[in-house]
Amino acid sequence: MIHSCFRKALVALLLVGATNVANAQSNVNVFLKTGGVETVKVENSGLIFFEGNVMKILTDNVSAAPVAFALPAIQKVTFQDASYAPRIIGDGEAVLYPTVAENEVFIANAPASLKQVQIFDVTGKVVLSAPFRAGQPVAVGSLSAGIYVLKADALTFKFQKK
Repeated sequence: MIHSCFRKALVALLLVGATNVANAQSNVNVFLKTGGVETVKVENSGLIFFEGNVMKILTDNVSAAPVAFALPAIQKVTFQDASYAPRIIGDGEAVLYPTVAENEVFIANAPASLKQVQIFDVTGKVVLSAPFRAGQPVAVGSLSAGIYVLKADALTFKFQKK
């Protein structure tokens, strides 16, 4: 399976951006089998992850929607400067984005068994309980500005509501 090998090669790169460089960027170049090249500017806080047969790139893990590429269409992926490359999320590793949200958050790579999420404030009080549907956002627009913890089965994520 070429897609499986491609995914494993990318996951093996598990690169975390340099923490001592503020506002660092890297260009992620996605070479397509059609001969084209898509260049995505990614901040140090960006992520690369997989959902099914799609590679998604979050440019800043805060506000931007992910840029998606179907794995069968990709020939290769390169980084302009690997020392500032985004973190690559492997198969089955769930991620919450954006980490600073206004109206909604998403859980990528969520387990199929995930049906419910709970959001806690900093005092530990449940402030929101909602059903979870893969690929659909969790609405957080009704929450006050602050820091929250989203818990879903064994998954726990921290995010900030603007």
